[in-house]
Amino acid sequence: RNVMVAGQGGSGAKVACALFHKRLISRPMKEPSGSSREVGEGYKYVSLGFTFAGGIIFFMGMGFLLDRWLGWMPLLTVVGTLAGAVLSFLNIYWKLQADERQYKADHPHTGGKRKRGSGV
Repeated sequence: RNVMVAGQGGSGAKVACALFHKRLISRPMKEPSGSSREVGEGYKYVSLGFTFAGGIIFFMGMGFLLDRWLGWMPLLTVVGTLAGAVLSFLNIYWKLQADERQYKADHPHTGGKRKRGSGV
């Protein structure tokens, strides 16, 4: 193969470039394994955790700001934190229930039961 050193011009650089790109293009693509789909499903559940934490932090912050504005310092911060926790829990519960209904609809032959150890 004709490989050129950086800084040298000529047709040798074009040949080296063509050989390099030909090797990249001619490689067969591999089919993605099933584990990449499982990783994607895992990220869905990680996002639910962030949703839960974000809801609590948001409502706690809103309560804190209202406390400072109204001068009721600890009251609305506590109420906001509890409301955020309850609402975030309910939001995640409803999303998981919808996910379970979708799984049962997509897998009618298993009776909607998930395999043990599937991680989902």
